[in-house]
Amino acid sequence: MSLQCQIKKIQNPQDQFVTVGESFLLFCESQEDLIQVKEPYNIEWNQSNKYQLIVKKVDQFEEKKIELLITSVVVGPHNIQNFQIKNSDESFIQFPDFNFEVKSIQNQSEPITTPFGPFLLQKELNPNLYWSGIALLFFFVLLSVVIPLYKKRTKKNQWTRFLSSCDQGFSPSEELIRNLKQIRRSFEQNKELNEYQFKSTLLEIEKSYFVFIGRLYQQPLIYFKIKEIEQFFQKNVKSNNNQSHSFYLFFKEIQKIKKTHVTKESLYQIFDWIQDIASDVKKGGIL
Repeated sequence: MSLQCQIKKIQNPQDQFVTVGESFLLFCESQEDLIQVKEPYNIEWNQSNKYQLIVKKVDQFEEKKIELLITSVVVGPHNIQNFQIKNSDESFIQFPDFNFEVKSIQNQSEPITTPFGPFLLQKELNPNLYWSGIALLFFFVLLSVVIPLYKKRTKKNQWTRFLSSCDQGFSPSEELIRNLKQIRRSFEQNKELNEYQFKSTLLEIEKSYFVFIGRLYQQPLIYFKIKEIEQFFQKNVKSNNNQSHSFYLFFKEIQKIKKTHVTKESLYQIFDWIQDIASDVKKGGIL
């Protein structure tokens, strides 16, 4: 079986050479039927450098014709001998020797630099992938700028909403004492108490407490998640401040009670504790 082969350029067919990474075709025709090339197959030839010939695709559109899409990343003239495509069952197609020349796309007087090795040039760069990569990079850079600005603006808006929900005619401790009196009065006037109402009352106390701490530290805690509030307390406790430490202990106690069976007795203990905290702050006892 003899093959007649010719090299066909895809880009600039008038040139007698290809450039580094440029794809071109090796078109071959036989007088007899060719075996069918099946994946996986091996490419073999008298190679001195495996990058001098890279087969990217094999097409057999007729029984007597075969076309290979190939490229090279090694500059210079190449003489390919004993070239064959071998199937896993050891059947193969033997190609005649062929020659081609690869020229650099850079100035011939300047060396070619491929800092990450020749494997990056095994395939031609897809323009769509290139611009998609640039767009993705720009998107992440934009996110790195927008997200901090968004968080900052969100926090500012939360603080504005938080202040509008507070009674600015009272100090933080005065507002807390007033809210506690209202919550306790409503709780004690309810004659049909149950566990659901106990928990509901505890959540009202917790919310009033977060408003109180938020005004003291100028942080809209009522919009924070519990985990974020705990991190806020832990950050302030690290300063070894007695005031912040007592605030943190009360916060921990509420979280502990919320996970257990809320009773009338535990609620009265919470009322007394938070009342003492508010009174101490108002008198300047721990401020």
